[in-house]
Amino acid sequence: RFPPYRQHTVALHKNQKLSLRYFGPFPIIKRIGDVAYKLRLPASTKIHPVFHVSQLKLCHGHHTLPYVPLPFTDTKQTPMFQPTTILDNCVILKGQYQVPQLLIIWEGLDKTHATWEDKEAFTTTYPTFNLEGRVVLNRGRKCNE
Repeated sequence: RFPPYRQHTVALHKNQKLSLRYFGPFPIIKRIGDVAYKLRLPASTKIHPVFHVSQLKLCHGHHTLPYVPLPFTDTKQTPMFQPTTILDNCVILKGQYQVPQLLIIWEGLDKTHATWEDKEAFTTTYPTFNLEGRVVLNRGRKCNE
């Protein structure tokens, strides 16, 4: 479990309540004292591998769901998730401004994990991603329509 202020996710969420809270599962390497465990984390993570037992969640049964990797940046400070497809676009209102958004499918994830991202922030984060031919043009459509 990661507190919202410690997460460095690809998507910039204004409301941290909607961010994922748990990632994994990760195997336990050893128990440290009565209340701490050392986990085997991917080499690219930049967090300490020892966690208090209150920050861990027991994993029951077999892993039928796909593994959810940690959405942190790699050692080159580039996002680990890369966009593959843009499913849709729309315009939302933020205050008095109309903000174009894109529905993105991320590499290694399916459509159920697609996220809405601000187009301006997306093109800043992924300047080499070619939007041409990957966006369905629905000019002026509101997201709630």
